[in-house]
Amino acid sequence: MNIALRRVSVLSAPAVVTALAIGTLTAPQALAADRTVTVNCSAALGPSADGNVRTVSYYVAKTSTTWKHKQRLNFPTSHGISRTRRDLSHVTYLLDGTTRRGHVEVKKNEVAWDNNSWGIASWGVGREPITKKGRTRLVSHGWYNMNSWPVECQGKSFAF
Repeated sequence: MNIALRRVSVLSAPAVVTALAIGTLTAPQALAADRTVTVNCSAALGPSADGNVRTVSYYVAKTSTTWKHKQRLNFPTSHGISRTRRDLSHVTYLLDGTTRRGHVEVKKNEVAWDNNSWGIASWGVGREPITKKGRTRLVSHGWYNMNSWPVECQGKSFAF
């Protein structure tokens, strides 16, 4: 029995190392950027229900004075509402001083609360938004419960 266990452990060790290496290399955050900024947009939808969208922007330093934004993802969570609801609308963008850059909009019925994430996985080469260091803010603006009386939420990061 010990011999069989040794064979399994010897044969499975390279597979585990390979799986870890492939998983590390294919993670979008690891490949795309070395910095992140996060902002939350949450709203109460009733006495015991709420919706929240956490927006994460991944970016790198392009020059000593500018950021290059690689991808932006939204992660929805909720309590007390159906995960299949699709009555939300959400907009994210970067503010470079007073100028909007990298506008990403999700309209009503395009995504549901049970989606793991949505947004821009990659802007594409040459299409990434570029902003000034120290003047950039990430904005998340949403409207939930749009089938009846909409509830608005807004979040804005500190300048980075």
